[in-house]
Amino acid sequence: RRGWSQTADLRVRPWEDARLDVSVFNVVDRGLPGPGGVRVPQGGHRSHVLFDANVGQGWRIAADINQLSSLRFRLAFSETFAEAVNSEVRSSVFVANNFRGFRLDFYAENYKNFLSADPETAVVLRRAPGVQFSSVEQAPWKRIPIYLGFDVSAEAIYRSDPNLKSPDAVQRTEIAPRITVPLRWGPWLGITPTFTLRTTRYGSQVLAGSVN
Repeated sequence: RRGWSQTADLRVRPWEDARLDVSVFNVVDRGLPGPGGVRVPQGGHRSHVLFDANVGQGWRIAADINQLSSLRFRLAFSETFAEAVNSEVRSSVFVANNFRGFRLDFYAENYKNFLSADPETAVVLRRAPGVQFSSVEQAPWKRIPIYLGFDVSAEAIYRSDPNLKSPDAVQRTEIAPRITVPLRWGPWLGITPTFTLRTTRYGSQVLAGSVN
């Protein structure tokens, strides 16, 4: 009476160190009778793509992508209570390499949190594209117990909610060097303080309720 649904699942091992899982659920809905006998459709679709692979020379590619057409669809056709009350949709993709105590990341992330189903409102946060270069604590001097590390990132960010909408790509850069100095007093007492200096720059700011 309501319509019909389609479900598809795919699991693939493209090569030894890679896996791909894809699932799709779609409903073509005629809707429930509303005021005056007019039907109100609640159909839509959701999809999930999971990919993880080692591509050699220390490089790893991973993607966890979720897509949901509307909160109304999730509330009407979710198979479990836990899924029905979940208003968040997250997606992330990254390419990373670890070498000699350093890490290089290229990434993209999208977060959507539905606030209401009718009318449909949501908060959308996006970080794409982005790059991060970081280091674990390393000792540049062999005889001096001082360890240095850092985190450096640059990305384009976006925010949208019922009260604010930013440009499609707002520049954000951050530099955070840190120093760790282990201190010991005898065989039983020691502390390891870490000091970090962090500076962040945004390409836009909020003035009088708008982003400039």
